[in-house]
Amino acid sequence: MRFLEDLFVFLRAEQRQFCRLRSNIRAVTPASEYLKYVKRILVGMIFLLACTGNAAAQTPATIWPNTATPTTPDVGSDSPVELGIRFYSDTAGYITGIRFYKSAANTGTHIGNLWSSTGTLLATATFTSETASGWQQLNFSAPVAIAANTAYVASYHTTVGHYSGDASYFASSGVNNSPLHTYANTTSTPEGPYTYGSTSAFPASTYNSANYWVDVVFTPATTTQHTIWPTTATPTTRDVGSDSPVELGIRFYSDTPGSITGVRFYKSAANTGTHIGNLWSSTGTLLATATFTSETASGWQQVHFSKPVAIAANTAYVASYHSTIGHYSGDASYFATSGVNNSPLHTYANTTSTPEAPYTYGSTSAFPASTYNSANYWVDVVFAASTNGGGGAGTSLKVSTTSVPNATQSIAYSQSLAASGRLIFLYRCGEGRHRSISFWQPQYQRCHRCSSFGVDLQSG
Repeated sequence: MRFLEDLFVFLRAEQRQFCRLRSNIRAVTPASEYLKYVKRILVGMIFLLACTGNAAAQTPATIWPNTATPTTPDVGSDSPVELGIRFYSDTAGYITGIRFYKSAANTGTHIGNLWSSTGTLLATATFTSETASGWQQLNFSAPVAIAANTAYVASYHTTVGHYSGDASYFASSGVNNSPLHTYANTTSTPEGPYTYGSTSAFPASTYNSANYWVDVVFTPATTTQHTIWPTTATPTTRDVGSDSPVELGIRFYSDTPGSITGVRFYKSAANTGTHIGNLWSSTGTLLATATFTSETASGWQQVHFSKPVAIAANTAYVASYHSTIGHYSGDASYFATSGVNNSPLHTYANTTSTPEAPYTYGSTSAFPASTYNSANYWVDVVFAASTNGGGGAGTSLKVSTTSVPNATQSIAYSQSLAASGRLIFLYRCGEGRHRSISFWQPQYQRCHRCSSFGVDLQSG
């Protein structure tokens, strides 16, 4: 924050200097000097916008604010117990940690967990550096990707009881603090789950619609998610009938580098059982795998990988899923003459060099290498384009000049600039009179006004 304040001060000073130069430029200021000020001001503005934009995009969300407190912060001593909350998000994103409200007597070790709605453990960590009471928070070693409008359970384990608990909290409604929501306690959406045990376990019981004051830390996905087909797309043949266990896939590529965050497939009502989603290189190297959870009866199903998988531009990959009983969707001749083009994602026409809609039979997942009748098995991916073009140096921006106000242009200036990903230094000159910014260490940078070497104030 101090750095941004200093940057504002610098930009204000540059604005005054710029105005003076503009008013006198015809008489006393070379165009090259004028353009130096233009460059410095533009670089500062670009960097400032990048900083504030990133800060806003990464603001975490929680179900309850830090000011929220339980009516009953301590229910008294009890056996070791796992206490949880069932929740969902309006948007896809990442769970970065778990919170819970602690009474002063709730001592001992506390373990935080994130689960799928059916009890698959997605992440776990131990709370450290706890305060005596109030909200406690842990951060997972890696963020966990979650899908939009999908139920998950967050919980923590306490060994001595003395947890917070408010009865009937979820009796008639959940909490809505968009993008996060909890449920009203019903048979289909059991809210305020718990389970007794000496170690952590999935909390599956409920009692009196109680709220045990467990929370999550959620960061929305900051990039647009792309798919090959929109969610409104449906197969002509949604159910081909029963079949042996089979892996069904799609060969695809992207115009731009980015990350595959998950796999989708269209499900018929009879396509029951466990489904596994996979991402492969075009030669059969397994890049990521995950089990579908919280499936609906039919329609598009989606699973998120535990970590996004980086992919290169204009490079073939294969996404697939495994079905144990058949009843998959399949449209013959779909890729006989052309692929699907939904930029930045594309599929192929089925040819010898680009075999499209691959499949393979087997009781477990395997790379699908066969094709039949150019069929489409309605497998899809979830793709997030890279925000820095894949180079890690930020978005390339160009500052150029074609004319100078109230003056005759003597030189042209054009320079590509990085909006983020590089250190920027705000410094004052050795004389202590002038401030400026630089992408270079200030001790090697001469002041543009008095030629003394700079002294660093702050870098960011």
